[in-house]
Amino acid sequence: MKKQFLGTVFVLCLLLSALLLAVSVSAAATEISTADELLEIMNDDTKWATSYVLTADIDLSTATNGLPQKPIGSNSSHKYTATFDGANYKITGIDIENTSTNYTGLFGYVSGTIKNLNIYGKVVSTGTYTGGLIGVATGTCRVDNVECHIDVTGSTNTTSTSNLGTGGFIGALTPAAGKNAQISNVTYYGKVIAGKFVGGILGYLQTESGTASSFSISNAVNKGTVTATGGACAGGIVGYIIHSNVSANRFFIDTCENQGEIHGINYVGGIVGAFGNAGGSTKTPFTFSKLSNRGLVKASTGIAAGIVSLSRSGVANSVIYTDCVNYGEIDAPYGAAGIISVTTTSVYAFSLIRCYNAGQYTGTTTNASYPSLPIESKDTSAQVTNVYYSGTENAAETHGAFVSDPTNKALFENFDFQDV
Repeated sequence: MKKQFLGTVFVLCLLLSALLLAVSVSAAATEISTADELLEIMNDDTKWATSYVLTADIDLSTATNGLPQKPIGSNSSHKYTATFDGANYKITGIDIENTSTNYTGLFGYVSGTIKNLNIYGKVVSTGTYTGGLIGVATGTCRVDNVECHIDVTGSTNTTSTSNLGTGGFIGALTPAAGKNAQISNVTYYGKVIAGKFVGGILGYLQTESGTASSFSISNAVNKGTVTATGGACAGGIVGYIIHSNVSANRFFIDTCENQGEIHGINYVGGIVGAFGNAGGSTKTPFTFSKLSNRGLVKASTGIAAGIVSLSRSGVANSVIYTDCVNYGEIDAPYGAAGIISVTTTSVYAFSLIRCYNAGQYTGTTTNASYPSLPIESKDTSAQVTNVYYSGTENAAETHGAFVSDPTNKALFENFDFQDV
């Protein structure tokens, strides 16, 4: 009887294994190994709901089928919705140029997942929303473990009322109401240039109204050059953030570093150029944690800072900077600051916790309203805890304490130097 029972169990296990194998095979991603196969996907929107996995490096310049390189996903009605797994292979020879079309990148419009990929080449567009990897990311878009070696040239239009956005990785991200979007473990190595709202990782972030959404960037590094040629907002990680009036929205930028040069006209930041609200009185929490800038941050006519340049009026009831450091040079006519340039007085519960500036800050023009200071240029409401700066002592700085010997870690109260 016992043997009969064990035999029945064994047969059932075999049947279950076969069923699971069948399900696994039916749900498996379609394999891609050639340039021609990838170009077919680029040019066929019926393939944009299918998951793919690379099984070899692909050089698009070797394609023989004569198809043009086009973004995967063209608009909100025809977007890529599945998972693209690069399996740590690389795609080289990317050469995408749209003269006036919006949503330009290797992927044009995405609500799915892109992961484990290395990409090389160039993307050029005079339309809105341009990125090396994605033009527009929306919904529950996930980007993880991607290296981008794409030189990106976006629109130089700075007068349009359109929401322009150009990023080394993503032109614009709009996490839909009730959805969570994530960017993690990414590094940018190229050059990104456009008129305004330019970022090494993300050019423009805007949330939608309605049910609360959340967004996070973590473990992101910019090693490229970011340039806004004619308008505001350039940042090593994000150019510009604007949010809807939903109090339960949550935003986190965590463990990110800028190593490249950031150039712009006004509102230039090592991590974020500027962020603000879309109107109304509802406030949204932001958390900036474990951020560092090591590159030159330069504004030609306005303000610049090592971490964030501008926090606009009414932006949040809780803006918290923890464990943020600047080692880079900050150069602006006025309002040059190591951590943050300007926070308006209508921002509530604005906190600086364990922040440190060791970089040089240079203001070429005297401006009593926006002085150049080692921590922050202008704010009257900051709650400051364990904030320091080194270099030359400045008596006008009220948001941080001067440290004469930065090699003496005992002078930095409550700092964890493994995290800062």
